[in-house]
Amino acid sequence: MNLEAQKIITFLSLGLSVALAGAGGWLYKELYSVKHALSMSPASTSEGSVGRSVAAEKEKLSEVVKEQTAMKRQLWTTLQAKYKNAVCQVFSQITEFNWTEPYKTPNQTEAAGSAFFINDGEMITNAHVV
Repeated sequence: MNLEAQKIITFLSLGLSVALAGAGGWLYKELYSVKHALSMSPASTSEGSVGRSVAAEKEKLSEVVKEQTAMKRQLWTTLQAKYKNAVCQVFSQITEFNWTEPYKTPNQTEAAGSAFFINDGEMITNAHVV
């Protein structure tokens, strides 16, 4: 085997090793962040009474929100008048048309986030929601 072929094989194996190490590091980070988030939930804190009181408050708040669920066919202005200065949850279904390949099925994604009513039926939210 000549020297040039050995250099190519060495660089390819080095690049593959770096890519595998990076993928392993990313996977570890993702798994650790999920495990860490689950271990930090209020119900699992060492101060049991604090965790229970936070859980009880969340339950009270969720009951209130369930009672104020909006109907699909209500107008925004009606909702805004009813829930002034309210925080609401927004669910978006996004369809992206590909103009270079119009015969393909459009890409569809979903997004979710919070929004605030700011005036007559208008809401403000972050870009990742829409």
